[in-house]
Amino acid sequence: MARLIARYLRTELGEAPSKGGGSQRREAIRSAKAQARRAARSFDVVSFPKSGRTWLRVMLDELKLDGKYTHDGSGHSRVGHIEELQPASEAFAGRTIVFLYRDPRDTVVSGYFQATKRVNTYAGSISDFIRDPRHGVEKIVRFNMEWLERGPVLGRFLPVTYEDLRADTAGTLTRIIGFVGAERPAEAIATAIDEASFDKMKQKEASGELGERYGKVLMPADSSDPQSYKVREGLVGGFRKHLGEADIAFCDEVLVRLGYPLERHGSREV
Repeated sequence: MARLIARYLRTELGEAPSKGGGSQRREAIRSAKAQARRAARSFDVVSFPKSGRTWLRVMLDELKLDGKYTHDGSGHSRVGHIEELQPASEAFAGRTIVFLYRDPRDTVVSGYFQATKRVNTYAGSISDFIRDPRHGVEKIVRFNMEWLERGPVLGRFLPVTYEDLRADTAGTLTRIIGFVGAERPAEAIATAIDEASFDKMKQKEASGELGERYGKVLMPADSSDPQSYKVREGLVGGFRKHLGEADIAFCDEVLVRLGYPLERHGSREV
């Protein structure tokens, strides 16, 4: 890191900064340290939005594992049509990749509340949302399937389901830690899991603690509206609370038509 910082300072300020340039130099040092941290990140965590990434990130951050987190162009803030989606590109070639994915029916429901309550990129009904080619369930299915197919070709690739992370958090987290080439004692893993429990995450978001650490991305859009929180429900199979029979049937038709491996999420309903 010291070499990276020195190189940055020579490039940005030259060998002999002018008198009175102390504040500039301090800012350059901060920028250089941030640049060095980014360069040191040795793995990527890829997921479609609302697949459980925030939870996983908080745990990995507690364990001092600094990854790069990306939705690979699928975010709800910058909305793109399903046909514009180009996941798992050569930009990831040679990388160590953890791919986190969730039952698309749960993902799309959580995405609806993200788009309508937090980033305000959608104003229609949840029934329209799941069918929308810019947000809906088919976009999620295609994204996940493309990554599951191409990920192993691109680099070192570990697919992890949200459902596995919920069912065996310690075991799945340990597997991720080992995969990215790190080691952490069982006690540290247990502490990270406890600190990232749903109740504590909810409390930390409400109190502003998560906002202080991660910025407005982890602050409620409206503290009086539970559906506007980043940490919302986190349920497995929670889509049944929000979708009617016709909407569930639509989602299931998409899963069957595209051959989605739903059994990987522990479900054999479709």
